[in-house]
Amino acid sequence: MSIDKIPDLAEKVGELKNWRQFLIITVTASISGFIGWFLRGGNLKP
Repeated sequence: MSIDKIPDLAEKVGELKNWRQFLIITVTASISGFIGWFLRGGNLKP
């Protein structure tokens, strides 16, 4: 029955949204970290 699969499908969609949110946060953090490193002079030395 397709009615029984609706909650399962909704759960899968919810997991996908969480993954996308996690990915956006990771990418944003990486970009802002790179910009901060670049503004400090971009040297690999601390």
